[in-house]
Amino acid sequence: MQRPMTDDERIARAEAAARLLDEPLLVEAWEVLENAFLEHALKDQDDARRVKYLAAINVLRGVRDLFDDYVVSGKLAANDIQSLAAARDVQKRGWFGW
Repeated sequence: MQRPMTDDERIARAEAAARLLDEPLLVEAWEVLENAFLEHALKDQDDARRVKYLAAINVLRGVRDLFDDYVVSGKLAANDIQSLAAARDVQKRGWFGW
């Protein structure tokens, strides 16, 4: 079993996922594959192959969704770090900044 990721690790993973999601070559490859699978699924008369093409589309979308989840998780981790830093600052200064 993997240990839980630290906030810094989640942020690093989010940044890497965001770079991949913004990478033009990867975006193009996803579009080409998804369109090809969809075209084959619509044209193929064999139900078993059609199901395989649709499953492949779901896998592509699942990977993209996972990367999106990583980005969101990293943003939440960054917010957690900022909130903790602000709370520590308030604790050091006191509630009224004295």
